[in-house]
This record gives sequence, C-alpha cells and structure tokens, in this order.
Amino acid sequence: MQGRLENQIKTEKKIKKLLAEMPHEISEYYINFSVNKEFRSCLSYIQKLKRFLNWYCEKNDIEIKNIDFKLITDTDISLYLIKSEKKQKGGATEYTSFSYRKQIWSVLNSFFDFLDEKKYINSNPVHSVKRLKKNDDVKHTFLKKNDLDKMIDVLKNEINELNESEKEVKWKVRDLTILYMFIFTGMRESALCEIDINKIDFENNIIEVIDKGRKTNTYTMTETLVNMINEWLVYRKDILRETNSDALFVSNQRKRINQETVRLIIRRYSKKALGKEVSPHRLRAAYGNILYNTTHDIKFTSASMKHSNISTTQIYIEDDEQIVNNKVADILGNLF
Repeated sequence: MQGRLENQIKTEKKIKKLLAEMPHEISEYYINFSVNKEFRSCLSYIQKLKRFLNWYCEKNDIEIKNIDFKLITDTDISLYLIKSEKKQKGGATEYTSFSYRKQIWSVLNSFFDFLDEKKYINSNPVHSVKRLKKNDDVKHTFLKKNDLDKMIDVLKNEINELNESEKEVKWKVRDLTILYMFIFTGMRESALCEIDINKIDFENNIIEVIDKGRKTNTYTMTETLVNMINEWLVYRKDILRETNSDALFVSNQRKRINQETVRLIIRRYSKKALGKEVSPHRLRAAYGNILYNTTHDIKFTSASMKHSNISTTQIYIEDDEQIVNNKVADILGNLF
C-alpha cells in the first residue's frame, strides 16, 4: 500500500475513534471541514476540540455526550484559553507558545462558526474573544555542516564499535540512513516516513514521494545516500523476513516507521553529538541554510526545499554571520 495512503487510513481510524466518543455535532463538523484539509490537520483539529470538551465537561460535571453547545459562553472560551497558557511537562509547569494558543482559538472559532451556520447555536461565543496578536520570540537552533558531521560521526562510531552480527547494528544502520536522507534531500519527516520501496529508482537515482498537499516531489540521491540505502535494505530484508511491507523504513514491530519514532531517533543522536536535542525540522532548516549560504540563490533554495512561496523559505534562512561580517568589511574597506 502507498505510504501516504497507509498513514491516512491509520489517522482516519484514530479520528473515527475520537468522534465516537463525542457529540454528533463534532462528526458533522469533521465531515464539513475535512474536504479541504490534510488528514493530519483533521486529527489535530479533532484532538483540540476533544481537549476543550473534556475540560468543559469536567468544569460543569457533565457527560461529553450531553453537552448543550448553546450554553457555552465567551467566558468559557476565555477561561479555557487562559488555562491553555500553561502545560505540564516532565512534572514541571511550562508556558505554551502563542502559536499554539492561536491554533486553539482558530479551531474553536471554526467549530462554533459551523454550529452557528447550522443554527445549532444562537451565535458564536468565540467572536467575543479577541484572538492573540503576540508572536513567539523563538530562537531557533541553526545547525551548520559541522553539527551534521558530528551527528554522522556519533552514529558511525557506534556502528563500528558493534560486531556486525549484533542485533543493534541493523537499527543503527537504519538510523544513519534516515539521518542521511534528511541531510541530502531536506524532505519533511512525514514524507520520509511515507517513502515506499517501489518509489526508489536506483537506475536514475531518484526518490518519489507524495508530500504535503498531495504534491508529488522527486529527490535526486547522491552516491553516498544510494550506498547507505542499499546497506539498509540488506538489514531490512532480514528484519522483515516473511512480513510484507512497502515501507522503506520500518520499526522494530516490522511496521512502517512513524513520525514520533523518527523524532526520537534524531533527538537521541543530536543530544549525544551536540549536547542538545534537535528536531527533524531543524535538519530540514540546516539543508536550506547550507544551500542558501553556499549559493546565495533564494529561488534555487526555495525550489530545493519544494516551497511554493519564497517567503516560506526565508523563514528557514539564517545568513552565515561570518560571511556577512566579511562582506561588510570588504565593502567598507573598498569605500574607505
């Protein structure tokens, strides 16, 4: 089965299970908005609504199926947004991001707009609650080539320290192949998880994936990546044995790898190599930064990252400080 379709079916099963636990209005809303949204976005919407409804039910001591949406007020919405400012993580309390709270407001507003249009409620209470205007002051971790080299070295050293017959070797080869895939293609983690064996063209060194927005993207493989994939395929065959799977990357349960597992892999080796955890998204940003700072061609970089808008690419780009400083010195030196 095609990787994207496989993941979509799994996600839709999760959504169906969540909908079964909630009022019928949520199912109607899902049918209404799912036509124009990605399946992952649909799941995110339903999960956020479920958390809000659970909170509302606990506050009012009612069953979730018995919610009367006409009774939900702007005060309830405001209280929930205030509550959403903090979260528990590892036993500690942390602030949530402004972007996360904006998402909650947008989901609730969309849902109550639907109820209003269907005449299930008299008016949308979210309209009386102002959407947050603040933006997060996020300081991204920009990785350099040297950082990527360190991550590669950590993995290679761990593989070299193991006996070739040891069980752990095959998984570390998989992990190194995943790391190389990010470094040499810059693809999204969702796309990486959905790569199918039959979409790898070794004759022309091309990988084809169905990416965000159901867009088909192709990536050219370097010789290093081709060799790494071939090495992993030997271990993959041994892992799967009689199990049928179209997936290039599989888990220890012999199933297609999921995004959470990929995130754990990248966090583990970045922690070992760099002393800090980074996400696969930071590897994608590093890919864009390396290309841009090498070429200074934003159009080329944007096309390489499969962006439809250059403004999206610019979010990922950090001009190399040393290159900028040297250029400033050259300009001023020539002027004066």
